[in-house]
Amino acid sequence: MRIVSTGMTDVGLKRGHNEDNYLINEELNLFVVADGMGGHAGGEYASAIAVNTVEEVVTSLELEGVAGEDDETDPVELTRHKLSHAIRLAGRRIFDKARQQPGYHGMGTTAVVLLVQGLNAFVAHVGDSRLYRMRDGAVEQITEDHSLIAEKVKHGLITPEEAKNHRMRNVITRSRGCQEEGGVDRQVLAG
Repeated sequence: MRIVSTGMTDVGLKRGHNEDNYLINEELNLFVVADGMGGHAGGEYASAIAVNTVEEVVTSLELEGVAGEDDETDPVELTRHKLSHAIRLAGRRIFDKARQQPGYHGMGTTAVVLLVQGLNAFVAHVGDSRLYRMRDGAVEQITEDHSLIAEKVKHGLITPEEAKNHRMRNVITRSRGCQEEGGVDRQVLAG
C-alpha cells in the first residue's frame, strides 16, 4: 500500500483568519485535521490542542484509560480505543482551558484522525472535518458529517442539492471542547 500525503490550509472567503491545524507524521502513518471554532485565538488554540493531544496519545506507550470495558487485548480494538481516547482527552483539555481562561470560552474543534497500521486504516472523527479515500482515480468520502444539514439529508428532509446552499449548512452537532464529553465515530478500513 502506498500512502501519499500533503497538507495545506486555506482561510476561505468568509473569514480573515485561519483556525485550522493539521499533522502529518509519516513515520507513524498518523494524519490529523482539526478545524477550530470560537474566535481567532480560541479556535486556532483548540485545533492545536487537538492535533498535539492526538499525536501525544498515539506515540505514547501508556494504555491506561484506553482499553474498553472488557479490558480488550485485541490489537485492533486497542487501537480503536486509543484513537477515541485521544480525541476525548483533547476535548477535556480544550474544555478545561476554556473554563480557566474566560477569553477562550466557547472554543472547540472538529477533528478527523487516520492511523495506518499494516493493512488496517483506523479512523476516528467528530464534527465535519472529512476523510476521503482516493483509489483507482475515484474519490470516496469515508466519514459522515456531524452537522444539522447532514442529519436532514440522512432523514430525507432535504436533498443533497438543497444542502449545498442551506443557510444552516455550517451548524455542527458534535465537536470537541465546547462540551466536556461527546461521541466519537470510529471505523477500521481493511486494506
